[in-house]
Amino acid sequence: MRLKKLTALAMAVVMSASLVLTGCGKKTDDRTRTSAEGSVTCASKDDAEPDDNGGGDITYVEGESVLTLDDELNEDSTEVEKFDVFLNEIYLEMVVTSSTTLHFAIEHPENYGIDLDYTFGDLENGDNYSDELFKKIEDGLAEFDINDLNDNQRIVYELLTYECDMYDKGLEFDDYICGYFTQNGNVLSGIQTVLTEYSIQREQDAIDFIELLKLFPDYLEDLKPYITESVVDNNDLLTQSMYDAALDYADAWISDSAEENVIYVAFSANIKEAGLDEETEAAYLSEAATVIEDEIIPAIEDFKTFVEGFEDEIDEDQGLASFEGGKEYYAYLMEAYIGTGVSVDELYAYAEAELDACIERVGELANENPSLIFGVGESKYGDDPDEVLDALYEIAKEEFPEVSELNWINSYLLEEQQEDHVVAYYMSPQLDNIKRNVIRINGDNISDSVSLFTTLAHEGVPGHLYQQMYAFEDSPYEEINSMLSYMSYQEGWAVYIEKLAAQWCLDDETEAEYTYINSLYNYLFVTCADILVNYYGYTEEDFNAWMTEKLGYSSSSIYEFVVSDPGLYPCYGLGPMLVEDTLEELEAKGNDTKTSYDLLLDIGPAPFTVIWDELGIENPVKAEEKVVE
Repeated sequence: MRLKKLTALAMAVVMSASLVLTGCGKKTDDRTRTSAEGSVTCASKDDAEPDDNGGGDITYVEGESVLTLDDELNEDSTEVEKFDVFLNEIYLEMVVTSSTTLHFAIEHPENYGIDLDYTFGDLENGDNYSDELFKKIEDGLAEFDINDLNDNQRIVYELLTYECDMYDKGLEFDDYICGYFTQNGNVLSGIQTVLTEYSIQREQDAIDFIELLKLFPDYLEDLKPYITESVVDNNDLLTQSMYDAALDYADAWISDSAEENVIYVAFSANIKEAGLDEETEAAYLSEAATVIEDEIIPAIEDFKTFVEGFEDEIDEDQGLASFEGGKEYYAYLMEAYIGTGVSVDELYAYAEAELDACIERVGELANENPSLIFGVGESKYGDDPDEVLDALYEIAKEEFPEVSELNWINSYLLEEQQEDHVVAYYMSPQLDNIKRNVIRINGDNISDSVSLFTTLAHEGVPGHLYQQMYAFEDSPYEEINSMLSYMSYQEGWAVYIEKLAAQWCLDDETEAEYTYINSLYNYLFVTCADILVNYYGYTEEDFNAWMTEKLGYSSSSIYEFVVSDPGLYPCYGLGPMLVEDTLEELEAKGNDTKTSYDLLLDIGPAPFTVIWDELGIENPVKAEEKVVE
């Protein structure tokens, strides 16, 4: 995901303001694309229809798939076979936590023997479920000797061990921030994305979607006591900006009619993919409109009134460090998000050294070519997203390890779906429908052809889409891996790709370097701000003084942002540095660039500590300070 840069980060004479937060190899001739209007077109040289049964029968084949309909073991079963069955059980337990989780993971759950009642999740027993799940994982791992497992299993073992360790450590801390209303994780925004991106690929999907809509008002009602407990009873942080964002998200759901509602507009576009006859499609649209008109809109209006009741609970902006134990909690978040095994002090020194180098270098470039202050030239690949992705694919075929098949659906977000802080995002495919890689672009936040090119490289080829497909193809354990998230590595790879993309689309080397360093500067600035405020306890006054010293002016918007989403942005600032340093270490061992990519991608998404152990390289954060070259 690529997030919009927060406005107000600009060096006086050097760079324009903006700070927005947020794959490749061989592709077949099959293409699936969605136009800006939302219609879906499919083209294939063989005109082959997809298998209606999705994944089909699944049986145990070592090295091919964890999921199996027949998990029977016997006295002759090997440890490798037993571990596969254990992973299967854990994955299936994870994937049935809600109907939406299941749908986004598997298109045809019936093929896996899964029959789940419609649910948005069990709010009442959520904590107990998590405790039981991690206890089951820990107990299960204890039954195995890692030395008896194959290489791929050993990595999964290490990942699950890391997850359990992070979960256990997290139990030591209280909640400090109302997680329902963070600026980038607001509950209404999250649910809206789930519902607007709920794919309708067959008639059953339309049926399931409408049944979930009917449950939504009750789900909102069930959320209320948990939100009240967070804001009132626990006094978790609710800032003015978080409160305002919650009301804005509510307003985005409310419309004069069902047909204008964001959920209806998205559903009417998504249902085209199912290929239903006009009468059947119209019937489902009519039913959805009735539910939205009679139940959804009133429920959102009621929820907005509920949120307005917290106006007297709004807190003064303050970082985690201002809470008792908050500094330690932030250190935990940094390890959970970044996964380097080093202190926050070391990470800050690592980030600030690179930030200072970026500031110095971008000033040098601007002095050499003052016109850079007003922008760079246009991308030589134009501004048509399909043509850009095709060009990126062709470049990636030469530059990156091969992936046997890549397909995508690429479209602009509908006007009703656009959110100011999001530039674009990628949605990974269901495991039994891996051709359906979805890239969404917020046209309002793409200002030029260079931004479009680097954004599609970040989200698609050779960024997230390529990274995901490489992992799916290379590892037989894509199922369990798909339930784990290592944001610093994943976003680090995608932001690193932006550097290469700038070089590909701009012939002028100075413009290409300026484009990427300007982008990295933005990511690093907020990374440093996040640490200063939430770990070192900088007040807004302290932060403004630091920013003025760095840039010559200050801005409150950055302070407000890092207060409401602590630990999130460093994934975008530290991640690309860690990825690039890891690749440099691999090349220092005598590997060429493509081989280094292959070695890193082979491991798949993981904490950097696991990656470095697997690759046999030193932790680069402890090495000498990195500088911009």
